[in-house]
Amino acid sequence: MNSQKELPEKLNIYFLVEGKTEKKIYPKWITHLMPEMNPVKFYDEVDNHNYYLFNSGGYPNI
Repeated sequence: MNSQKELPEKLNIYFLVEGKTEKKIYPKWITHLMPEMNPVKFYDEVDNHNYYLFNSGGYPNI
């Protein structure tokens, strides 16, 4: 029995993260949890089943 649910028809996620390690960890975590999601380099490229990760490189004021 497959316990993984299908994603909604159109799902996009924007991540705003503060630290330096999130940029390394989040893509692996997302791929594991939602393999249908694809990263994009620019926020305006998000269309369908994409995610955009903005990292402030350790600065707390995004």
